[in-house]
Amino acid sequence: MSQIPRAGAAVAAALASSLGLVACSPVATEESMATVVESAVDSVDHVTGSFAAFTSSGASNSSILVNIYVDTTDESLIIAAADDSLRAIWQSVGIRPTTVSISVATTPKPENPLRLEANAIDPAPIAIGLAIADSRVIRQLFMVHAGSMDQRYGEWAEPAA
Repeated sequence: MSQIPRAGAAVAAALASSLGLVACSPVATEESMATVVESAVDSVDHVTGSFAAFTSSGASNSSILVNIYVDTTDESLIIAAADDSLRAIWQSVGIRPTTVSISVATTPKPENPLRLEANAIDPAPIAIGLAIADSRVIRQLFMVHAGSMDQRYGEWAEPAA
């Protein structure tokens, strides 16, 4: 029977901690949660692709940003796709984020979705159309706080496995 050296165990523990893994809950990395969220968002009408990323400033202060790519320029369809995407994010994300932000752009999804989009759609009409309390527009982002997500889409609950 082999044993992991103490230094190796310490490195493994530090790595697990830095990935945000919690010992008392099922192991879910940000990468695996992003994949689940992207799959849920990609199933929304007029969405042709998405990219999800997490930011964190502590164990209880995580946010999610999802870039959403749509196949339409019709404002009412974009607003509906944004609304359905926010619902899909809220119902599929494996942690309760403090904020959910979306950026909507026309297709195609770029090879590097981490930068600001040249084909981004102004989020102001989305914000006006959805009229979600405690939300705001910041550059290309429409950001909603968790309490407002709870009110609009139902109280967050950990998704079933």
